[in-house]
Amino acid sequence: MNDTEQEVIPTVKLSEYRKVRPIVKKVEEKIGGDAKTRRLTRRAAAFASLQMQRKVEELEEHALEDSLTGLKNRRWFMQEMETKMASSRRTNKPLFLIYIDYDDFKKYNTAFGHSGGDVILQQIAKLPFREDESIARLGGDEFGQLINREATEEDLRVMIIRYQEQIREEGNRVLTTLPHVTENLDPKEVPNSITLTFGVAKFDPSDSPKSFLKRANEAAHYVKRSGKNFVALGINTPEGSINFRNLVNNG
Repeated sequence: MNDTEQEVIPTVKLSEYRKVRPIVKKVEEKIGGDAKTRRLTRRAAAFASLQMQRKVEELEEHALEDSLTGLKNRRWFMQEMETKMASSRRTNKPLFLIYIDYDDFKKYNTAFGHSGGDVILQQIAKLPFREDESIARLGGDEFGQLINREATEEDLRVMIIRYQEQIREEGNRVLTTLPHVTENLDPKEVPNSITLTFGVAKFDPSDSPKSFLKRANEAAHYVKRSGKNFVALGINTPEGSINFRNLVNNG
């Protein structure tokens, strides 16, 4: 390797080099050579290894994202939920799971087509959630969010009201821009607002991921049966059933 080749090999920071040192050492041992050759080999191998590692990390990140909304996906959510459940058990810090579901989503697809429905789904990514409390798309028109901090039910109520106000204002503006794709559609069947249903569950140390998610999901189903567009908290009973309590009711 000559001096010109040496110049084009970027310098690798020590903190980054430590990440790939085992790989670099194997390459260096195979190539051998004098001190200068080994030094240049280390730099080249370290740079190539870091580039590959960054690419893998980028691919893994994309594998945890929903391509339509740009939000995290169900796979990420389930991993994050298990991590936060373990943390909550260890620290006793409250953990809430919020299940979010569009109301009457089929009507949007009927009136505006699937491309219009996609635009409506994308509106949820614009909600004012904290960066460390990302909303994830669980599938279809259903989403989830984990709140792992010293939050109270009142904190959640205020946050969700803010979500409802934004989806109503921003979403309704979007509806006016979408063309109808179904001819002779009854005007009553054309949605003129966007609303969301919320089901909330508070983590209990006895919960499994399945039971925790189910309680929030059941709370959302309760809201659907009871009029939609509000929020209910799912609460375990000593008998093993789930009771529901309204947190927000926008009527």
